[in-house]
Amino acid sequence: MATVRKRKLPSGLIRWQAGYVDGAGERRFKMFDRKADAEAWLVETGYALARGLHTPDSVSPTVKAAAELWLRRCHDNGLEQMTQRGYRQHCDLHILPLIGAKKLSELIFRP
Repeated sequence: MATVRKRKLPSGLIRWQAGYVDGAGERRFKMFDRKADAEAWLVETGYALARGLHTPDSVSPTVKAAAELWLRRCHDNGLEQMTQRGYRQHCDLHILPLIGAKKLSELIFRP
């Protein structure tokens, strides 16, 4: 069951809390500045949950961690050394400086 509730923080700020139950049966929450943003996020999250594609931000790996896992698998699968070197350079020079600290669940993919 998904809900949006108004919350008054100790600092006096008013925030909107969107809550839902994930696929594992655990309650998850996210705060928003506007009620409309919270409701829109719940609609998108509900759609992703129904399709089995939702991963909560708290358990999602960073792009850097995913890149390291991918590079390790390339090595374990025996790719050519020059291919591995090219992949590593591409990650180090282009991907990680821009989005390495972002969580994978923060990236927006539209089918």
